[in-house]
Amino acid sequence: MSRWFKIALATVVFGLSGIVLCCFVLSRPCSSGQAVFRPGADLRELQSLADLGEVIDRWRDVPVRANGIHYNQSHGRHVGPDGYYYGRQWQCVEYVKRFYYDSLDHAFPDGMGHAKTFFDPAIAHGALNPKRGLLQFTNGSGESPRLDDLLVWTQGNYGHVAIVSKVDEGFMEVVQQNVREGSRKRLNLGDAKEGYRISGWGDPAGFLRRSE
Repeated sequence: MSRWFKIALATVVFGLSGIVLCCFVLSRPCSSGQAVFRPGADLRELQSLADLGEVIDRWRDVPVRANGIHYNQSHGRHVGPDGYYYGRQWQCVEYVKRFYYDSLDHAFPDGMGHAKTFFDPAIAHGALNPKRGLLQFTNGSGESPRLDDLLVWTQGNYGHVAIVSKVDEGFMEVVQQNVREGSRKRLNLGDAKEGYRISGWGDPAGFLRRSE
């Protein structure tokens, strides 16, 4: 075996090892605050590419799981080790309930209903939502969202819920489950003069928050 052939072979082996290591690193779950990618997968496509129930993201170490491309389907009940009912696998409501229970130690007094029912329009801005055991704030009414708030959309038959994962000047981000476009979404956030109005992906009705 010639010296040049040995050098070429070593180069190929080293290159393949680097590719394998890169794929391993990219596909490892992260601890919090960053999406988990399959090698080469775009976040917007990950929901449809991932296997059913596969972890595609994490926020505060609570995993977001793929529900496939059929958002209106669920895959059985998800009950925690202590018997707490998280919801239907792997709907958006299941994730926010699991996040609040596992990360924030909050059990919803009434955790049933579609996503849109988590916001009650009859409740005054800043008052307690007794069914959810959380304070309720109306979008654009002068209260800025905070990390871990539960954002609620009421459009359509089911609505949608997500968790606030970032708040910055002029924008915010949510982490969510059962959305084909990906587990993170950036939204516009108005300033104090605009009542901290959230917009950019259909206006949410408002958000819920634990009392301090």
